[in-house]
This record gives sequence, structure tokens and C-alpha cells, in this order.
Amino acid sequence: MDSHILVNAGGHCFAGALQKADENGVVLKQSEKSGIMVRIPLELCSYVIHVSGERYSGKEELTAFFNRILA
Repeated sequence: MDSHILVNAGGHCFAGALQKADENGVVLKQSEKSGIMVRIPLELCSYVIHVSGERYSGKEELTAFFNRILA
């Protein structure tokens, strides 16, 4: 499954390839060239949109999605 997602956190959007997700938050790699990584605390994630167009929100739904995409 493609790991590229958009995360909305408090009205701010972050896009990139999902690298890691746990109780501390979500880690995205925003640029292959520069290697920019960003960490977003899970409690700030309003919703996530996968590159397929699917939208996920709520802690349980987000956790299940992250586990599936990182499997």
C-alpha cells in the first residue's frame, strides 16, 4: 500500500510518506531529496487523507489505518 498521506492537524496540513506512527505521533518524510521529517502528535491529528482518497479520523480509525499501512 502506498504510504503517502496528508495529515490535517489543527488547520495545518502536512503531506509526505508515512515513516512511523505510535502513541507519540505520526512521522512523515516530506522530501526524498532533502530528507525533511516532521512529527505530528497523534492527539493533534484531525484527519488523514490517503493518496487513494480515503479519509480517516478518530483515534481508533487512525491507529488501525497506520497499523495497516505500516504492516
